[in-house]
Amino acid sequence: RLAIFDVSNPNSISARGFISTTNIDNLKDVYVSGKFAYTVSDGSSVDALAIFDISNPDAIVARGAITTNLDSPRAVHVVGNYAYVASAGNNTLAIFDVSDPDNIVAKDTITTNLNSPRSIFVSGQYAYLVNGQSGALRIYDIANPDDIVAKGIVSDNILNNNSGLFVSGRYAYVAKGTALTIYDISNPESITTLGSLSSTGSVGGPTKMVVLGKYLYLTNDSSSADNFSVY
Repeated sequence: RLAIFDVSNPNSISARGFISTTNIDNLKDVYVSGKFAYTVSDGSSVDALAIFDISNPDAIVARGAITTNLDSPRAVHVVGNYAYVASAGNNTLAIFDVSDPDNIVAKDTITTNLNSPRSIFVSGQYAYLVNGQSGALRIYDIANPDDIVAKGIVSDNILNNNSGLFVSGRYAYVAKGTALTIYDISNPESITTLGSLSSTGSVGGPTKMVVLGKYLYLTNDSSSADNFSVY
């Protein structure tokens, strides 16, 4: 299900509305933009991108959904009228026009240099993806949603089995296993590896991260480290 919580009082979180529909099965990611929430599911019954109207937090309303070009989608990022989805099952980056939340339209897809992508981040005219299997950080030019263009790529052992990604300015932050690495992405044709932290036990199975100012906030889902860390 998709659920909303009131966190205006950080000492007393309260549950608000929730929804469970046929387009939600084994939810992998959610992205909120304006009055809409965008989810991707890879359950046994559906591989879908679905949109929900969350303008009334006590009564979530299901809007459009689409399964085209999706196979085990892992992550979604929305900018303006477009949703960008990374699918691990068919190794694709897919773009969808979500300007009409009741009628999602599939645009271009690309498989170049993708191998089980797990995370996606969109900034400006570029989409950044990390592969779970081949261990790569990849950049794509998405200025034209009908023609995705592959740009730079970096691959190293640090990137193997990664699942956390965040982009801020000229830097991309990637987390996997027990490693956290920063890359310079100022030149989309040539990614440069910068600092790396590879010996901390506080990074278990990284799931989500956010960078604000000089700090990075990371959640882990691992049998050895279920925690929330700050760097």
